[in-house]
Amino acid sequence: MQMLVTVAWLLHATLGIPVGDVARPKLLVVVHVERQESADAQLLIEATAMARDIWRPYVDVGFGKAGAIQRTIEVDQLDLVVTDRLLQHDEPRGLGWIQFVNDQPAPTITVSTRAAQQLMEASSWSGTPLRLLPASVRRQFISRALGRSIAHEVGHYLLRSKAHGRRGLMRDHLTADDIMEPRHGKDRLEPDDLKRLDRRLYEYAATMSGDRPLS
Repeated sequence: MQMLVTVAWLLHATLGIPVGDVARPKLLVVVHVERQESADAQLLIEATAMARDIWRPYVDVGFGKAGAIQRTIEVDQLDLVVTDRLLQHDEPRGLGWIQFVNDQPAPTITVSTRAAQQLMEASSWSGTPLRLLPASVRRQFISRALGRSIAHEVGHYLLRSKAHGRRGLMRDHLTADDIMEPRHGKDRLEPDDLKRLDRRLYEYAATMSGDRPLS
């Protein structure tokens, strides 16, 4: 975490922010809904709030709907597409995905509300099929599944890595119990992921100082 403190100091200097203020790396995520039927507004508010909270210990991730965003001092921008289409055969399986070109992530992540719905219908929680539980519980499952999926795909982008781990935010599999867990203890970055993030934050600091382009 010392590296994160150092990067924060560098951002103070490059942004011209007084040292008494708190300077943190910022990522702006622009939300695009492919079809209005894909997800209602409140569901997306809940999902993006969860993703923001998961990333809060490391990076300030802000979300805004396309066409209604006022830029501040974010050092990077990512597009989030919310869709009701299912993953294609040539895309990785899961609730969300991001494409890599020449080992670099594209600046767009996608999450599928239909995939979350199908996972809910096939899952059980505390021994009871979720499809038999009240509508409020089923909705909560979908919002938390989307929130954790968004946070995971943001991780692939920020870490510049396709890698998955056995634990933590970048694990490749979520159980129903994982999804319904209200706390974020299992959603933290593992040591190798923290090292990747430190490297990326140094790149951000260099970009803000004009030393190199952001790629």
